[in-house]
Amino acid sequence: MILSAKEIGLYIDEFKKISYDDIINRNSYLSIEEIDTSIKELSDDTAIDNILIKQELHDLMQMLDSGHNLNSLFDFDAEDAETFKKYIIQIKINALSEVKKTLQKTLPQISHALHASAPTTNGVTIKDAIQEYINSKSGISKAVIEQDILNLNRFLEYTDIKSILYVDALKHNDLIEFRKYRQKLNPKSKPNTINRIMANVSTFVKYCVKVDHLHKDIAKDIKLKLTIKEKLDTKRDVYEDMQIKKIFDNIDLIKQSPKKKKLRKYHNEYPLIIKLAMYSGAREQELCQLTKKDIKVEDGIHYMDLNIDTEGSSIKNIFSIRKVPIHPDILQELLAYMKPLKRDNLFTIPASQFSIDYGAFKTLLGFDRKLVFHSFRNTLQNKLKQQKVQNMIINELVGHSSVTSEKMTDGYTNKYNLEILHEELLKVKYEYV
Repeated sequence: MILSAKEIGLYIDEFKKISYDDIINRNSYLSIEEIDTSIKELSDDTAIDNILIKQELHDLMQMLDSGHNLNSLFDFDAEDAETFKKYIIQIKINALSEVKKTLQKTLPQISHALHASAPTTNGVTIKDAIQEYINSKSGISKAVIEQDILNLNRFLEYTDIKSILYVDALKHNDLIEFRKYRQKLNPKSKPNTINRIMANVSTFVKYCVKVDHLHKDIAKDIKLKLTIKEKLDTKRDVYEDMQIKKIFDNIDLIKQSPKKKKLRKYHNEYPLIIKLAMYSGAREQELCQLTKKDIKVEDGIHYMDLNIDTEGSSIKNIFSIRKVPIHPDILQELLAYMKPLKRDNLFTIPASQFSIDYGAFKTLLGFDRKLVFHSFRNTLQNKLKQQKVQNMIINELVGHSSVTSEKMTDGYTNKYNLEILHEELLKVKYEYV
């Protein structure tokens, strides 16, 4: 496909209208130094395939898919594709420059009056506590840790501005003021974005209480109160059986390149990963890092052992370490897939690539933004709930924490017997063939 300069201009203008504010929101938590570094990298001629523009390329691809009936940015004429990339780089540079201007205006306005008194002398500094907290998160997903570091560094910058040096000098109101500061820094940030930041701060505070850097939890009620409309807007939908049938009726759309009419590199991996998600509620990262050794048998029950034993594997949190029975509806397909494998890994597709490919695929099928790969987790939970399965069993199957399970669970201690989990999972049925 070869596009005219006018057509490229129209597509880019539309992309900018849809995505410019989103680019700003996603980068509003960078420091001025980080923004300058990003702009420098993007300005480099070698930045055409830079990781900094991956999200924007994906957004443009989805916009073109849904709005203009095109299948993939990478099926365009090579010259057109390069032109699109160059435009996107410039759009991102402009957006980062706007974030920098806002940051430069905001920082001088922050008062240094609070906490001007001398800090305690026996406490642990916030900087050291954050580093200690990050170091304690071994085995956790790299993406999760990077997000924690990003948000906690912004919190550290704020406490520096406020001259709060030590953890035990923090008060509940400091966390509320930090939240207001983040909102003021970028008024266009969605409430759910702010709440994700505050969730990172809350988890850090709870860690400080656990290791006695703080004497009590000061992070209660620090999130924004969402309206019913806002809650509904951020809630992911579940897949209905008819939508899952649509997925498998059109599975060739993800297995092969629409333009080149040839099978993609990972063509035989997509269907099984999707089915495993449907029947286990496992995250894409958990599935894509599975090895043959992770498929085990205990008392005649096949299960996935989701752990961090394999080098390079990662989990979201301690509750993600679990045994998930393999549903009989997909067991034989999984075993047949594994039998000829000579490698250790079940799948070769990286989780990040699978996410991009599935995102483009579901857009082609006409599914809206509330139906994503993660929706399979919601779908499994909903099917179990409709069968009156206990919440604690549901949480254990999908790797969720809860107030009750948090008190009971430490690794595999006090977890449900595999036979019980298997019995409850058998209640899940899909009608998609």
